[in-house]
Amino acid sequence: MRFSFYMTLIAAALLSTGCQNAVDNAKVGSDSHSHEHGADGSHEHTEASATKTTTTAAGKGDAATCSCEHGPYGGHLLRFENKEYLADWLTSKDNDVVRFYLLNADQKDVPMKVESFTVTPMAGSDATPFELKPESPGTDGKAFIFSADSKELRASMNLGVKVEVKCGDLVLTGVVDAHEPHDH
Repeated sequence: MRFSFYMTLIAAALLSTGCQNAVDNAKVGSDSHSHEHGADGSHEHTEASATKTTTTAAGKGDAATCSCEHGPYGGHLLRFENKEYLADWLTSKDNDVVRFYLLNADQKDVPMKVESFTVTPMAGSDATPFELKPESPGTDGKAFIFSADSKELRASMNLGVKVEVKCGDLVLTGVVDAHEPHDH
């Protein structure tokens, strides 16, 4: 049911805290959220696991406010269970489009003739998968960019989703973990 889905989204939005847009808050020295910003708005976040520190700079949407690993298009990097492929996914503050770029392990574009590209919400009671469509496929039907324009999908990306890409005998699966809402 969509009502519980929206209630989950509202609760997640109310409970989320953390850095605000670094472009708006960038200043040299410390600020109210306890880390240093450089003159260009760059700053560091350290993940709780202390396994990685990512330095980002203002200028790639709101990507400067998160500690996730970023791909070549400035979005979150999704590592599929099949280690040979990745996806760089992003959203925009200007619309509800969710876009995935298929990449190889070297983070280079990989056009594929995809039979289905689905993103399934993991939160809420409605786990209806969203079907992403290819953008600008070649004459051979291959594409490396897949997207959907959906407010519900955009919101679901912050709550955690399962991603599945079917391409002949190859099936790529991965999970986008829940994280604080922001745009890339």
